[in-house]
Amino acid sequence: LQPSAATDDERHRAALARAFLQSPGIVVADDPARSLAPPLAKTYVELLMRLHARHHSALVFFTRHTDHTAAFDRRLRLTDGRLAAA
Repeated sequence: LQPSAATDDERHRAALARAFLQSPGIVVADDPARSLAPPLAKTYVELLMRLHARHHSALVFFTRHTDHTAAFDRRLRLTDGRLAAA
């Protein structure tokens, strides 16, 4: 499969695989599901959480979609330049 022929979902899954390939100590995800349709976004976030748990990596997940954050142990909100518990 050529990269240009891959769907958004396939490209996102490949990016996840690359991110966890070396079992990093920390993974930073900047709104990774933003361009996916809601059902795919939910699946993608679930996959991200499974990989995070399997590799015991710290995960920093930036998003504007609070529905994607329900599974996280700790959530922070950045509002007007201030970081606070969500």
